[in-house]
Amino acid sequence: RSFIFQTTRKILTEEGFIEVHLPSIAAYLTDPVKDPAKEVFPIRWYGQNAYLIQSVQIHKQMLIAAGFHKIYTIAPFWRKEERITPRHLSEAWSLDIEMAPISSEEDINENN
Repeated sequence: RSFIFQTTRKILTEEGFIEVHLPSIAAYLTDPVKDPAKEVFPIRWYGQNAYLIQSVQIHKQMLIAAGFHKIYTIAPFWRKEERITPRHLSEAWSLDIEMAPISSEEDINENN
């Protein structure tokens, strides 16, 4: 994992991406779910209800909207599985890459 992360960071940095570190605990669900009791890990965090994140997508989109045009994160995420087997993971690591579709207002063409 160390070698993969080092190589990934090197390549993405050379391509102009910024590594971001996003929260692993949120006060809200980060993905839509039908039944939170069966699909997410609720926790108590400083006396408040919170969840282990299922995805960093919403955080990445907020950073793109704030003007960070090329970002990535390497982070764990959690999802409850109905079965506990070697084929069902509750914790996994992901490489999430996000690029803005445009770099400035000059990229917008009236003819498109």
